[in-house]
Amino acid sequence: MRCFVVGRILHVDHEAWRVGCEIDRTPALFDTVPGSRRWPITADSARPETISYMRRHGFGNLRPAKKGAGSVEEGIEFLKNHDIVVHPRCRHLIDELSLYSYRTDPKTGEIQPLLEDRENHAIDALRYALEGQRNGGTYDTSLSWV
Repeated sequence: MRCFVVGRILHVDHEAWRVGCEIDRTPALFDTVPGSRRWPITADSARPETISYMRRHGFGNLRPAKKGAGSVEEGIEFLKNHDIVVHPRCRHLIDELSLYSYRTDPKTGEIQPLLEDRENHAIDALRYALEGQRNGGTYDTSLSWV
């Protein structure tokens, strides 16, 4: 995701997406997002070896996300505090935002206070991209990956 915040408006203008992307093809995938080698990138911290590989291949601006208890909910609340404008070329994010939901009790149909953990890779990337903003950072343009 490439995104920036102006006031209360979160703009997303590029995404790179590939299922099963081999690690040696990941730098080229990132290069499809303009400026990806210049701007800070917050990456999913679950794979430190991938972060290390990407740093060695021209993405020295990559840093791991700070995950922890409540980070998903906190990130979603942060997103909900913005008007989100997504460029039409970001099809995966558009699809995910339209499907993202809270769990529903299968017996009662009652909405539960737990987020569904599916169809959310682009949303996760968006949360990571805004981690610096959520934690008091000041950069306006961010990139991320999951």
